[in-house]
Amino acid sequence: MLPFEASKYYAYARECLRQAETADKVETRDKLMKLSRVWMEAALNEERYRIGRAGKSQLAAESVAV
Repeated sequence: MLPFEASKYYAYARECLRQAETADKVETRDKLMKLSRVWMEAALNEERYRIGRAGKSQLAAESVAV
């Protein structure tokens, strides 16, 4: 399951792409596609951060158990 923030960021990225498909101007389309990439990167970073925190928590729990 994706972290809530990452899910929102992916939704924003999809919305940017949806709007880019119907943009009348090339400049608008390009900006929306760039913004979509920014949201995708934010989502991926959020996932990595959450996974990293979860991994550290598990390592700490395992070291206490030893």
